[in-house]
Amino acid sequence: KNVLAKLQIVRTVKRDVLYGPIHLQGISFKNLYTLLGATHYLLLVQFYNSDTDLGKLLQTSLECMTMKLGLPNSVFHYDYLKHSAATTLSWMKHLWQFCYINGVIEQ
Repeated sequence: KNVLAKLQIVRTVKRDVLYGPIHLQGISFKNLYTLLGATHYLLLVQFYNSDTDLGKLLQTSLECMTMKLGLPNSVFHYDYLKHSAATTLSWMKHLWQFCYINGVIEQ
């Protein structure tokens, strides 16, 4: 319920509308994994450079993962399958995996 509110979607929306195709005026979410991944990406985009505790946490998490991999740029610009084994499980790693699988960020 909170996920839908964060995406500014009415909580009482019918499942047929939420998962229905766009050409039938649905929102076209494929499943809960896609909805959750989209929400996480939205949080990263909204808060990454903000001067809030969450923004600082996101910056630190991404910078630590980038340093651990020894990469010069953000991990989102690199192949997840090739580099992910060298990092520990984290929220940011799952977001990187989601973005890689769904082609959110081009390599």
